[in-house]
Amino acid sequence: MVPGDDRRSAGRGASSDAPLPEGASALANHDLARRLCQAVILPADHEVMKNQRVSDMLSFFYPTMIRLIYNISELEVGYRRFGDLRAAWKDKAMAAEVEKVVMVDQLKQSVDREARLEEEISRLTEEVSRLTSALTASGSELQSACEEAKRKSRTVRRLRRERDDYVGELKAEREQLRISLGNLAKVEENLSSAQADANIARAEAESAKEAIGRAVEDFRCSDEYREELLESGFLSYRVGYEDAREAVQSLYPELDLSSVVPPESEGQAAGEVADPSSGDRTAVEEADADQAAEGEAAPTPDATSARVDTPTAPGLLPIEEADSGE
Repeated sequence: MVPGDDRRSAGRGASSDAPLPEGASALANHDLARRLCQAVILPADHEVMKNQRVSDMLSFFYPTMIRLIYNISELEVGYRRFGDLRAAWKDKAMAAEVEKVVMVDQLKQSVDREARLEEEISRLTEEVSRLTSALTASGSELQSACEEAKRKSRTVRRLRRERDDYVGELKAEREQLRISLGNLAKVEENLSSAQADANIARAEAESAKEAIGRAVEDFRCSDEYREELLESGFLSYRVGYEDAREAVQSLYPELDLSSVVPPESEGQAAGEVADPSSGDRTAVEEADADQAAEGEAAPTPDATSARVDTPTAPGLLPIEEADSGE
């Protein structure tokens, strides 16, 4: 018997944990009715109902179970309603407590406000007394201010008269300035005309300069300029010749330079220039003599420096270039 009860209790525990299908009916489903019976029967009732059929067991306690379930549902509804009422009363009590706290705070604020108002009233009373004394003092200040205003009005009238005088002077100066501007415009016109005259004079000067330049070019192309150039070139050549002769003689005292003779006079040089054949020959001979003198003086740097430093006439061409130009 005991092992069988253990197996039934184990099976009941296993079957009671299984979920019930939705919409199932214990009256139509034998297994479901057995499971319900096994789930609700107490251990003390097992011996009484173990030999009974399922229909007998259902007819015995199913109505009671349904009634109990209904009662439990009603109790749950009542408890839920009681809980709602309790929560509502609790909320009302909390709201009343909060309102009480707010009213206490408002009462405290009212007391504080009343104290502040009393202080403000006392302060305003003192302020009124102070303002009354200040008003009395302001009356005397107002009287002195009226006297000051009268004095300043007299000053304003005097300044207005001075302003009118200054306005008249400014009008006269403005008229004088207008006249000066007119004169300045005339001066500017005269300056413009003078500038035009200056431009014309500048153009005339430029044309005169060009004419002078052409005259200079014509003079340079003339025979007179060529003769003056030859004369100045001959003089420069003669001075250089003498300097070179002295330099060579100082460097080589044993050297005999008596055979090297320069042209005797400027007249002979002019005659040689006039005669092209004789002039060419004389120039060639002089060039040979100069080359011989320079060849003898080449070993020393002093002779070269003496020859380089030979003075020449500024702005004139050498004789060789003049001959080549002819």
